[in-house]
Amino acid sequence: MPGQRKAFEWLRQLADLEPDLVINTGDNLSHPDAVDEVLDALAALRQFPGAFVPGSNDYFAPQLKNPSNTCAAPPSPTRSTGSPPWTPQPCTGASKAPAGPT
Repeated sequence: MPGQRKAFEWLRQLADLEPDLVINTGDNLSHPDAVDEVLDALAALRQFPGAFVPGSNDYFAPQLKNPSNTCAAPPSPTRSTGSPPWTPQPCTGASKAPAGPT
């Protein structure tokens, strides 16, 4: 949502930690008017290597839903299942990390 000053300031301050890698797990947007503020908040982190994994809210604006419909039959899908608006890039040079303490 636009106007989340404390959250955006926290994001800006993360760059002060000088991370080795930044992973953005998406779902940054919940309103179309927040795009510029989110980009501004993340700008300082762009100087570091990283990856972005888009979430559903990065594609589609959230829709209000009637909570009384939770007992009804599920609605038919209305979202496009077409190709994403970018060219997928293969992962190269990545190795699998151990799945826990060794």
